[in-house]
Amino acid sequence: MGTEGRLYFECGGLRLDNTVQKERWFGAVWTYTDGMRYPLEYWFEDTEDRLYEQWVSSKWYECCTVLFTPHPINQVYKVVREQQKQAAKNTVSHHLDNSIDE
Repeated sequence: MGTEGRLYFECGGLRLDNTVQKERWFGAVWTYTDGMRYPLEYWFEDTEDRLYEQWVSSKWYECCTVLFTPHPINQVYKVVREQQKQAAKNTVSHHLDNSIDE
């Protein structure tokens, strides 16, 4: 089997957790399709051990190839951050639209 359809897990060092506005451990499960990494689930935790606990207790635990290189998880984090930024823009836009209507 090629890389298409496989699931991957990796955790990386400290990354900005937008929900609490501080750097925390980041880990994710993703698939690689058509040359793009698509996060299926991700976690932020205060410790690496806690991050692994999240993954082990997830539905993905026995389905993933575990990676230990920084490049893929960095790319997955960038995708997650872009999704977060877009969600924030949509929320602000929605609130502005509602305030104009009132």
